[in-house]
Amino acid sequence: MRSPSAPVRAARPLLIGAFGLLFAGCGVVSPDDAAPSNTIGSEEIGAAPALPAQEQEVGVLDAGPTDVSTAWAVGPVGGPVVVPLASAPALQAVVEETHGRTSNVSLEMQRFLPFPELATPARADVFEIRADVRQTDDRSAHTLTAEIGFTAEGTVEELAAFYQRAVADLGWTLTADVDQTSATTPVRRLTYDVPASAYPFEDFVIDIRATGEDAAPGSRPEVRLRYRDEVPASDTELRDRFSGWAQGIPLPPDGELKGAGLHTTTETRQSVHYALTVSYPNTTPEDVAAAVRAELPSESFASIPQTPAGDDTDNWIYLDNEFFSDARITTHGVPDKINPVGTLMNIDARATFNDLS
Repeated sequence: MRSPSAPVRAARPLLIGAFGLLFAGCGVVSPDDAAPSNTIGSEEIGAAPALPAQEQEVGVLDAGPTDVSTAWAVGPVGGPVVVPLASAPALQAVVEETHGRTSNVSLEMQRFLPFPELATPARADVFEIRADVRQTDDRSAHTLTAEIGFTAEGTVEELAAFYQRAVADLGWTLTADVDQTSATTPVRRLTYDVPASAYPFEDFVIDIRATGEDAAPGSRPEVRLRYRDEVPASDTELRDRFSGWAQGIPLPPDGELKGAGLHTTTETRQSVHYALTVSYPNTTPEDVAAAVRAELPSESFASIPQTPAGDDTDNWIYLDNEFFSDARITTHGVPDKINPVGTLMNIDARATFNDLS
């Protein structure tokens, strides 16, 4: 039986830019206030911000008997950066530019979100990016998660020593150094407090894991750097960098954008996974899903009349779109102390940019 709820008005497309609605911190802005749509190219994704020229630095790992050394360049990385309300093709262009060999991992991540300036080990190859902006439960701030994964030259211990020296230059406090080595795979995790932040959940985590069969000599470790911080709720620019990809999906009005982001995966294919979360108070999941279905097909999305076994067909909507290899909407109830009835809508999509098979 459905819980009592306010009626859901007819859905209308999520108009990002000239195509539709812009999410604001407390609801949805009318189409008349929408900013112009973005298009692929320099006007949409822009060039990397100008940075002061810096001298190249040369560092040496604590190599021991293997005598591994490294050099890195500290300076601007050219290419596109993410701007608010960028379309999915524009976001994908930045992702493609970021992956692969780089001399500056920090600036690659800064294309997406704020990230600390750190030296980069030799022959770093980026294979994963994660950028996520979420509203806190009390609506006072947005939590930022910026993570970049790459392989690099050296052993796990050498790279751990490398980053201990690099982060020490920032004046951050090491709060944990955990050896998670298994019988065959060396793993180190370094966790740092970020004293400059005014928020309680900030941290910087470095995971270094050996790769290859039994961590064979010559294999390149995987390094993951994760930076987490918060910005005031009034600062929506970072959140809006990752909401424009969903333009054209019909959403009921009166929703509140709770979070947006993307992450990449590398298996047989390199893919980008996009995510958007919208909250609807005083509305059931069934009513929200029904309002979306009533507006499909839209100009760029159509529903697929097929649901895998075991799914709740009332609350799952599979979408067809020429850019995404798959896309779907799910709705589920999230009652709280203020609203006895409420719904979270999750929109997820995936697009492949490099077939490795």
